[in-house]
Amino acid sequence: MQRRVALVTGANRGLGLEIARQLADLGITVIIGARDPEGGQSAAESLRNDRRAVHSRLLDVTKANTIQAAI
Repeated sequence: MQRRVALVTGANRGLGLEIARQLADLGITVIIGARDPEGGQSAAESLRNDRRAVHSRLLDVTKANTIQAAI
């Protein structure tokens, strides 16, 4: 079985966080991409539970080095 993974940028708050929550509720592994590593980790922890697989990665889409590291 192939596992689906979604990368959601700006998911440490607001609409991005809600999108991440809804995707995780569908059984999709979610990677929260956030410029603020602490905010991203906090958001991931708030969503993570026994049904949800949520992780956080430093990601600033204007900086190539963070994009490459997230890959």
